[in-house]
Amino acid sequence: MNRFWEILKAGYESAEPSQRLFGGGFGGSNWGLGGADFDYRSGVGKGYDNTAVYACINFMAGKFSQSTIKLATTNKLGEYEWARSVPQSSAGVLEALNKPNAYYSASQLWWATIASLATSERGAFWYRMQDRAGRTVGFYHLPSENVTPRNNGATQDGLKIITHYDVTTAAGEISSQPYENIVHLRWALDPVDSMLSYAPLAPIMREVYSDNEAATFTGALLRNKGVPGHVISPRGGKDISPPSREFMEDMEQKLLSFTRENRGKNLGLRFPVELTQLGFDPDKMVLDKVRNMASDRVCAAFGFDPMAVNLPSQSKTYSNVQEAKLSAILDTIMPLMDDIAQQLDTQLLQITNNDRGNTLRWDYSQIPQIEEDRQGKESIERTMDREDFLADKITRAEFRQRAGLPVNATDNVYFSQIQAQNSPLGLNQTLAAQKQILKDALRK
Repeated sequence: MNRFWEILKAGYESAEPSQRLFGGGFGGSNWGLGGADFDYRSGVGKGYDNTAVYACINFMAGKFSQSTIKLATTNKLGEYEWARSVPQSSAGVLEALNKPNAYYSASQLWWATIASLATSERGAFWYRMQDRAGRTVGFYHLPSENVTPRNNGATQDGLKIITHYDVTTAAGEISSQPYENIVHLRWALDPVDSMLSYAPLAPIMREVYSDNEAATFTGALLRNKGVPGHVISPRGGKDISPPSREFMEDMEQKLLSFTRENRGKNLGLRFPVELTQLGFDPDKMVLDKVRNMASDRVCAAFGFDPMAVNLPSQSKTYSNVQEAKLSAILDTIMPLMDDIAQQLDTQLLQITNNDRGNTLRWDYSQIPQIEEDRQGKESIERTMDREDFLADKITRAEFRQRAGLPVNATDNVYFSQIQAQNSPLGLNQTLAAQKQILKDALRK
């Protein structure tokens, strides 16, 4: 890893100082919440350390790990099919995507990438390792807060939104890296600043903050003997002397000691006191509903029903959990994977390798829910095909073709013909008997 930071430290010298063509200021945040004066972004912090956000990230990253990114080409019908041969220039890219470096796996790279995409204003960044010939040999994930997109407006014609990136190294130094050295992935394009990303965390910072505060309050409440805070006031009287300041401070420390394993113990006082509760009772604050409402909105921002990521849901039943997971995969994860594949394709194949005949695509067939859905649909289709065959709507040849089975000349027959051929009455007599049965049924 030291060699990696040495490479970053070397960097390259920019001919002119960085300038912004349009938008905000040098990769800063354009996120804001209407009607909010409080800085929820700072209050939320990392974002991915929230329970609901983490559950969504973990679910998405798992599906990325269950899929494989491959090289595809387009046929004459405009449909994608897997490339039969992989050019040498693109082979290194595929190998690096499957084994990014010697320190962590592709699954771990994708987890960190999804976490950055979901929570960062700047997006996710990889450093592209190259050999002496400039071919891709590996990737390293870069913390989003350490990378700032830049544009050298003084030497550009205005068409390049990003010309290079400033990377803060482990030593705190700034390394200026050319555009081709960094892979920059964004969840969605920030409508104010095209250098930045607009992540799902942006509109739900209040919900995430509220959920974190509710969890913090619950933890503090349990540490404090399971009861909310009180004001302890000595009850005065003509024959009662108020306790000394030292005694009150000592009593406060004793009360604080009745937490965790010591909670529930009794405390004897030598004088009467009054307890005044601070704030609301926990049951009046309905913390469970507050947390459920926050998780509902967090999951909605990601495009999930809470039950898809194993969080409490009002609509959760045993039968529809798998439906929710499949819907999350089809409606959110697969479109995201397609978009990321296009971003990787542009940055790794078309720009760096000049490979415009192929494209990167994800193979979803290894995702269990997708495979189960495919098998279920095929089973329904086969059942319908069988019913059509028995009803003489299709021939045996058509039935076998739909099932992917071989067909020969003898299969060009209908089911009634097969029955008639196997009947001792013969074909004509069988058909006549069938007509007579139909007539008798109509008379009744």
